[in-house]
Amino acid sequence: MQIEITYRVSWRRSANSHLCNNNDIISGQLLPGEGSLDCFQGCTGTMTSLNYHCTDFSESEDWTTGTKTFLYNLPTSQDIVFG
Repeated sequence: MQIEITYRVSWRRSANSHLCNNNDIISGQLLPGEGSLDCFQGCTGTMTSLNYHCTDFSESEDWTTGTKTFLYNLPTSQDIVFG
């Protein structure tokens, strides 16, 4: 069975070097993130890297937000745990 997973990430712009701007939002380019979404039970390993499409940012309020949607093939019909 295949499922669609969407995640949203947000952080302070001043906390790291992952910044985006209006050009990134317009282009829809997939930007590099940090880490991965991993399966802990019912499947194994990395499901996807935490890259993202920039959706919002505020330089004055010091935040950036992005999302990504991907398809994942469930290996079994049992419950899975990921994070």
